Amino acid sequence: MKTQKKGKFAKRIKKPPVDAPYVPPKLKRITKSLQDKTIDIFEGMTTVELAKRTGQSVITLQEFLVNLGEKVVSEFDPLKIDVAELVVMVFPFPKSQ
Repeated sequence: MKTQKKGKFAKRIKKPPVDAPYVPPKLKRITKSLQDKTIDIFEGMTTVELAKRTGQSVITLQEFLVNLGEKVVSEFDPLKIDVAELVVMVFPFPKSQ
């Protein structure tokens, strides 16, 4: 760092610590398992049934639904078919055994 002396105290000229801007890492999606597994969705499906079919926990799906703006009272309330389709598209599935 360079210093400029004008008097008793020196003033430092600060440079940014990094020249390149931050680039976030790209998200990796599991495309193979998404294509291998088919999930049947029907009108009136509950959160518990959807959690069993996707392999996610009920709490995880409920948190996602709340963030989506859906009203979640119980895990046994029926879901709209549009919401169920969105959940299936967003969450990756566990690999088949």
